[in-house]
Amino acid sequence: MEIGALIPGRFQVLQQNQWLPLETLLAVDQNSPYYNERDRAGVFYAESWALIHMLNLSKPYRPEYGKFVTAIVSGLPAANAFWQVYAKTTAMVQKDLEQYLSGSSFYAMFFNIKVQKSDEEPDIEPAPPLESGMVQADLFALTDKKEEAAEKYESLAKQFPKKWEPEAGLAELALRAKSIEGARRHLARAAELGATTPRLYYEYATILHEAGEKDAALVPVLKKAVELDPDYEEAHRYLAFCLLATEDYQDAVEHFSKAKKIKREEAFAYYYALAYANYRLDQRDVIKKSAEAARKFARTPEQIATAEEMLRAVSQEQTATVVQRIGLAGDLTPPTEQTALVPRTVSKEPAARVQADDEQGRRLARRPEVPEDARDKREDQQPKRLVRRTDPPESPVTSPAQRPRTSVQGTLQQVDCLVKIARLRVATGQKQVLLALADPQTVTVKGSPTGTIDLTCGPQKGKLVVLEYEARPDARLGTTGIVRSIEFK
Repeated sequence: MEIGALIPGRFQVLQQNQWLPLETLLAVDQNSPYYNERDRAGVFYAESWALIHMLNLSKPYRPEYGKFVTAIVSGLPAANAFWQVYAKTTAMVQKDLEQYLSGSSFYAMFFNIKVQKSDEEPDIEPAPPLESGMVQADLFALTDKKEEAAEKYESLAKQFPKKWEPEAGLAELALRAKSIEGARRHLARAAELGATTPRLYYEYATILHEAGEKDAALVPVLKKAVELDPDYEEAHRYLAFCLLATEDYQDAVEHFSKAKKIKREEAFAYYYALAYANYRLDQRDVIKKSAEAARKFARTPEQIATAEEMLRAVSQEQTATVVQRIGLAGDLTPPTEQTALVPRTVSKEPAARVQADDEQGRRLARRPEVPEDARDKREDQQPKRLVRRTDPPESPVTSPAQRPRTSVQGTLQQVDCLVKIARLRVATGQKQVLLALADPQTVTVKGSPTGTIDLTCGPQKGKLVVLEYEARPDARLGTTGIVRSIEFK
């Protein structure tokens, strides 16, 4: 058997068209126009073929090709893998590739194989109507004939109402059309009919998340995926984050442990979440190991501070306060390209002290503590507010009036939820001012009928605000001061 024969069509495409920069080629995914649009896909496929041909078969690259593949699978970006394995930049690799294609010869490999009798004389029989129909519908879909594909899938769904395959095809079409509701409907029907493809359940879970379903609704779907394929590591990892969010810490740890291959960019989220789950199970012998791994893979100042605080809390055994001080950081993304399945902060403290959540995400501060007998039971049933005071504390020790203040007016663009504080990003003209919100209980709210505000982490709607702050620059956070009052215009 020969491997590596020249494919004339691929070769001609590269001779007649401009090549993609290697950085662009390596960044293409299933959502890229180079993957989906016919006039662009030709160059993408041809150049991909040529690159793998050179890496796998040429004399300069083949000896280390196995190491290169291992580096890629481990999550190392391709540009970094080229440098680590071959000591070459992407520009150098692209130059080699151009020279390889312009050379006078190609390399190939030959293998001796044993052909089974069934391969030489296979039993031939007509394909079942469902199978042949699905092949035809899939070909329509792959060649971007959407209307013909939809018509064929729908016809098969009517002809075979108890088969899940047509519903899966319709779900794929809905996904390409960016119809979340359509994809959700067809995937739900496919699952109901007993789909046997693990990937379908994984995609169904991601669609449920995008549709706003709670983490608990994703758990049985992801469990079905790993039941069908116990080695489906991506699904195990996704399931573990969902279980963590629903406070099922034991199962979360079990499924985290089944995800053996962790990409570098996901390592911090993985190890910090694992440390947190073990903390809730009082498994102190493994908490430190996971927290140290999280610290090793931390990239941003916020991640570093979060991991170090976990390590300090564990080493000092501050069991009384660690739950309030340590939560799952806002940038703990789940295992794939999907949006954040961020486990919300939970506590062993009484319900009135739990950090508040809403439908959009983690609040910036927990409810102020008041005596147990003074709490309004009805208030516990309402959403918790970020700021409940309309006046600064009376204590002269904490009163912000003792320090000079500065004010800034602009649009509130983003709220960054850090370890123990929030960072507000305010646009003023051509500049951006960063201010720290250290203690929400000392912030005066103006321009709000209730004297309270609700802020969630992430981008804001560009509200016009006037912020009064104390000038206390923090080089690590990049902030220029601490917010003392917020006025909405």
